[in-house]
Amino acid sequence: VPLSSSRVACLYPGRTTDEQGHLKHIYGGAALLHALEGGKISILGRYKFANGHMVESIAATALSPNSLVAAYRVVPASTAHKMGDVSAELSAVWMGMEDDELIIDAKPMQLESDKVDMTIRDVSLVSQNMFSYTYQSKAEQIVKMAVVRVDPATHRMSITGGPQVLGRGEMDFLHSISLPNGAASPTTFSYFHQPNHTGMAEVCRVSPEGRVADCRDVMWGDHTFQAASGKIGR
Repeated sequence: VPLSSSRVACLYPGRTTDEQGHLKHIYGGAALLHALEGGKISILGRYKFANGHMVESIAATALSPNSLVAAYRVVPASTAHKMGDVSAELSAVWMGMEDDELIIDAKPMQLESDKVDMTIRDVSLVSQNMFSYTYQSKAEQIVKMAVVRVDPATHRMSITGGPQVLGRGEMDFLHSISLPNGAASPTTFSYFHQPNHTGMAEVCRVSPEGRVADCRDVMWGDHTFQAASGKIGR
């Protein structure tokens, strides 16, 4: 994730091993980098989030020049889910940069914490202090999107809209793109692909309060795809 002053946050699933190669520790990792002249990179610091948990399906987007939100899946320790268990498969955490340090909020948010088998996901900026969290519930064969507000003072997150169903069926991939809205109402753009289908997207309007409305289908490709990525043009 690019930040101000040529800084970059790099997120990854981390693990450490002992001298015999046995697994010692698992975590979500974050590194703050400085992109120097000539393409050289300086590592300013390494950090941990989701400490002690195996993470995967990491996605992130900048909220401001000095902050970002990271979405990730905490892999359950057991495949057996009991009634009352809290799932962290749809997690999100705020991170901010200050004086070349990366500050990670101590209280991640969990969406749909009563459900499991949440797989691919993406996040994108909707408007100031607001982002969309798009994800697949594999067990339900549904793609959903929630709009989340981040309190600028406490960094606490709350769902303001959704989860909204965007598509149904198995998905090869799904992504979302941050769209500049200017004076117009914010919109979300989530695109995905089902096996043996054409590329489809769902465009939704978001109210100033974060409510989702007026979603519509948009076909973005008339062929089948294995992978795709995109971003807004400058």
